[in-house]
Amino acid sequence: MAEVGIQAAVINSRFLKPLDGDLLCDWAKRTGKVLTVEENVIQGGFGSAVLELFQEKGLFSIPVKRLGIPDTFVEHGPQALLREKYGIDEKGIFKGVESMFEEERSEAPL
Repeated sequence: MAEVGIQAAVINSRFLKPLDGDLLCDWAKRTGKVLTVEENVIQGGFGSAVLELFQEKGLFSIPVKRLGIPDTFVEHGPQALLREKYGIDEKGIFKGVESMFEEERSEAPL
């Protein structure tokens, strides 16, 4: 991402419980944006837990984008194919990050 002028930190939250709230809040404040990615249903997952944490800590101004599987039937198939379909592969994650910066640019006053 550095090639396109985006600096990012990656936090490997292997487990939803216990959530490392101090680490997540610290990096959210540093970066000003958070993108969560999970190979699970978005509703009630890791991204939802992060949103709840930020609400509890008063971090309302930090935008959070969640990538994962929608609340729908998911067919079986090769992991790589399914990750691509649901935008949680490398390309989809990059697009998610880019969209956060595009939204910021479109909201900026002229």
